[in-house]
Amino acid sequence: MTEIPKSSPELLAFYREWLAWAESGAPSDKPFSRRVGLCTNMIYSQHIPAGERKYYELDRQLKEAFSDGRCILFGGLERYDQDARDGTMHLNPERLAWVRARIADCEDENHGS
Repeated sequence: MTEIPKSSPELLAFYREWLAWAESGAPSDKPFSRRVGLCTNMIYSQHIPAGERKYYELDRQLKEAFSDGRCILFGGLERYDQDARDGTMHLNPERLAWVRARIADCEDENHGS
């Protein structure tokens, strides 16, 4: 299995903010959107250009984890499209697990576990 690069403090902050929003029921669809995935949420909500380091870091982590070259993750293209239509991207169990795992990676490293 490919090792996923650890998150920078900036990317970790994004993951924590997104997860807190998702776990609180995605209130008022702000600061994130229920209809887009992590990459687009990062750009839209944080006003981060696609060329910013944090965006490339997220992209690299996803490519390492899903090395089959698919750009639509967490359940496949049909699931992605359905979640986008339904406004339920924040409820996707694979996406939630991914974010929790990236946070745990950094917490484990910081606690020596």
